[in-house]
Amino acid sequence: MKLFSVFIKWFAAIIIFLFSMAPMVPVKKASAASEPSEISLSVNPNPYLFSLSNLKPGDWSTRKIVVKNEGKQAFQYHMSVKKNSGSDKFYNVLDVKISSQGETLYSGPLKSFKLVNPRLLEKGQEETFVITVQFPISAGNEYQKLRTEAVFSFQAADLVPPASDQDQVGGVNTASNGNAQSGLPKTGEESPVMIVFTGILLMTLGFGLFFYKKNALPKLGG
Repeated sequence: MKLFSVFIKWFAAIIIFLFSMAPMVPVKKASAASEPSEISLSVNPNPYLFSLSNLKPGDWSTRKIVVKNEGKQAFQYHMSVKKNSGSDKFYNVLDVKISSQGETLYSGPLKSFKLVNPRLLEKGQEETFVITVQFPISAGNEYQKLRTEAVFSFQAADLVPPASDQDQVGGVNTASNGNAQSGLPKTGEESPVMIVFTGILLMTLGFGLFFYKKNALPKLGG
């Protein structure tokens, strides 16, 4: 019993020592919600759709869209458009004009829209686009009862492509989400020290019980 009493005292001392050391061990935690991603592109309003119906030849619809860099570095981004729903015939006949800061970036058929050069957006900056979709005055009356829906999308990418074959690209389709991020959010990194502590405690307890039982067994012969 004396040996067991000594073991209990040592066991208690080890527990106190280990838990007193635990606060001194650094533990890293990264929160994706509190820290911005390297590349983060937001679009307002979102989703950004042109829903067009009951138009007469010569009618148009104008909207504004704001693209903002909410990440931690500058990036380039591309802009594209596609038919989301409705009539292909009506979509293909529409024209679009897109401008930014008084500069016309594109003017022509909506179905053929493409920005040749990517746009640069510095950290914390934003860019406002004025988009006008027009039903050509030369179009016939056969389009008047048709409807279509166009969605504008934005894809952001690093200024310097990574060395690997797969580019690190973050995209946003304004019909489905509002933020673009280049990668998955970092998960919390926690030190395994507490696991080691637990293992040491279990081993100590195991050895203690082993010696206690060995000492408690009746001695044979003698």
